[in-house]
Amino acid sequence: MKKNLFVFAHYDDEAFSAGTIRKMVANGEEVHILIICGNGFTLDDDRHTIFLKNCDLLGATNYTLKYFDLTLKDLDSEVTRDIKSVITKLISNLNITNVYTNNGGDLHDDHKIVSLWLHTVCRPSISKVQSLSECYIPGANEYGSGIHDFTTVVDITDFNDIKNQCLLNYGTHLKGASSQDAAIKHSQYIGSIYNMQFAETFKTIWQKK
Repeated sequence: MKKNLFVFAHYDDEAFSAGTIRKMVANGEEVHILIICGNGFTLDDDRHTIFLKNCDLLGATNYTLKYFDLTLKDLDSEVTRDIKSVITKLISNLNITNVYTNNGGDLHDDHKIVSLWLHTVCRPSISKVQSLSECYIPGANEYGSGIHDFTTVVDITDFNDIKNQCLLNYGTHLKGASSQDAAIKHSQYIGSIYNMQFAETFKTIWQKK
């Protein structure tokens, strides 16, 4: 059985891959979601509660680390060593086979950092993970690099309503190019290219044969 781990910088990142996550669970696969920057918002922010609600809706197990938003200076710090150790142990303890994370080429430093950590801890020479992929987040990826490398496509037509609910749960927390409306339009657009009604796209970094 496939055991999938999604590692994201922020609450709400999971909602943009929710169709794929729910499809995995419906196919009998395990899905675990880890949020790194669980302390990155004000104390009255309800994103954590929404994240837990979405995980229940998707059938995924959730984990949260209480770090604030990351900056590039964190790459050479105790924070990096601590978080990489936690991720490595989680992958080992859960016998994870497939890992998904933020796109290392998008605009946000914390997305880049989380992606780099996963590239490091999942490299085939030291890990039993079978594949590593990056997730597409509208509004964060379009103005970064490597956008044309998102060529792994998942048909989420049967699970798009659940994805929409996950996005809707965040309400006004999602704005502009990362709004619910933008995410829906992106799923429709990707679907139209591949003769599907709704689809999500991923960048496969590597996959063991």
